[in-house]
Amino acid sequence: PKLCLTGLFACTQKTISLGVPLINAIYENDPNAGIYTLPLIVWHPMQLVIGSAMAPYLVHFVKQQEDQLGRKPLIVQKLSSE
Repeated sequence: PKLCLTGLFACTQKTISLGVPLINAIYENDPNAGIYTLPLIVWHPMQLVIGSAMAPYLVHFVKQQEDQLGRKPLIVQKLSSE
């Protein structure tokens, strides 16, 4: 469950870091290149806001999935093995 959650956040944050250089490379001499990056520049803050709003629900999801799988949180596993 934690790996899925990590993928959810990490993959969406790659949009602007890969998209802007790619658009600049493709439309190098185009005077409208700035306009082409506008959707990415708007989308990135929206991803941050939506991700922040979803965080409490996703934490609950991870805890629920770990309970169903019978896993203990990593800190508890280390303490109980000592």
